[in-house]
Formats: sequence, C-alpha cells, structure tokens
Amino acid sequence: MEYGQYQPILSPTESWPRGVGKAWYRSVGQARIQLSAQPNTTPLSNDERVVVPSTKCALLDASVRKCFNSEPPIPILIDVAEQKQDAPDADLHDIRLVWEYGNGEDQVPTLLRLTMVCPFKPTSQPTQTSAEAHQLSSSKG
Repeated sequence: MEYGQYQPILSPTESWPRGVGKAWYRSVGQARIQLSAQPNTTPLSNDERVVVPSTKCALLDASVRKCFNSEPPIPILIDVAEQKQDAPDADLHDIRLVWEYGNGEDQVPTLLRLTMVCPFKPTSQPTQTSAEAHQLSSSKG
C-alpha cells in the first residue's frame, strides 16, 4: 500500500463532488514525482529510528504502510496545505508527518497527522477584455 492507492478504495473517486476525483489522480501523480526527487533524512518513527527511507515519497509510503499494517491499525488524520509564496520550494509538494505516541515516545505510535503540502498557486488575476481596455483608454482622453 502506498500513498494514493487507499483513497479511492475508501471512497471511490466517481462519487467525489464536481469531478474532483479525475483531477486528484493527476495531482497525486505529480506529488509522487516531486517527493521522489527530494532526499529524506527523517526516521520513519520513534519506535523505528533505524528505518530512514531514502526519499520523502518513500517516507510517506512507509508511514502509510505502517498505519495500515499495525495491529491495531494506526489512524491517520490528513490535512492539505499550500506552500507559502515566499517558501524556498514554493513550487514543490512537501509532506509533514507528526506521529503521536499515546503509550510512550518509544512505543508504537497511536496516530499519524499527515499534511500534504501542495505547491503555491498564485490566484489568477482577472484579465481585461479588449472592450474594457478600450473603455479605459477612451475615458482618459
């Protein structure tokens, strides 16, 4: 199991509102490509400090597998955020993984807070139509 595989199983994309499901596949693919190009130095979790996946995508996948394969399974709270405009890698996806340990910091986690950080997208400015531009230039004279 890896990030992007379980979402359509839990909730088929055809049932997502306004056709978001179709766009979601493309977005997940882009995130996986970008995260696969980013090196990782963070251990999987406190109870598995020696497991250090080589990329952020591998860390994300290992975290998802850990949640699904643990007994009992570890719940995941997912959030989506957008990079800040002035962030060093504002045009790239990133992840934030925060494990909670209800039974002690060196025990198996009890919750994963996963934030998918999407690239910054400037809001599109409305473009002037040629008629609006003509009106503006006419009213100046």
